[in-house]
Amino acid sequence: MKEELTIKQAAELLGVNRETIARWIRDGRIPAVNVSGGSERPRWRIARATLDGVRRGRERALGHDAAGAVRRLRRVEAKMVELQALLREVRELVDERRQE
Repeated sequence: MKEELTIKQAAELLGVNRETIARWIRDGRIPAVNVSGGSERPRWRIARATLDGVRRGRERALGHDAAGAVRRLRRVEAKMVELQALLREVRELVDERRQE
């Protein structure tokens, strides 16, 4: 038997808000089954395997974003080194002018 989780459990597993899970269900982004038996308020159950797939996809996306952020950070650091060298040159020129 496959393991099914509540919206709260799914939110905890994925590290998102319960409303996010409910929205994803409404939007059709993740499949879920209403087990309320026709009562007024739906009680959703989501297959664990589905959530594992969503989690892996989010981890890949975050990993991709992180790699891009690291590349941008390295470019910024390189620019900072260039700017620091330029600032030293300017300070040296200012000091030379003051001494004249």
